[in-house]
Amino acid sequence: DKQIQAFDNFTSWLQRRPPPDAVIDGANVGYYSLRPDQGETLSYAKVGEVVNWFESKGMKPLLVMHARHFMANAPMSQRDRQLVQGW
Repeated sequence: DKQIQAFDNFTSWLQRRPPPDAVIDGANVGYYSLRPDQGETLSYAKVGEVVNWFESKGMKPLLVMHARHFMANAPMSQRDRQLVQGW
């Protein structure tokens, strides 16, 4: 099954890396105080702020988000796409 293989790949990747200092649930951060049911979209800028905050403290966060947030048809501005490329 495709999902099982993807999860196995992810857990294998995690085991080869040092443990993160923090795990960031990008969707919860990006939708914080927004109303997607009313057309508001994920704030990549908010996610970036949280990632940058941890990094500014010398920490190495692990950002976890569903792949749909990074697909070509995801509702992102050009600025959002540039931000995501930096992650």
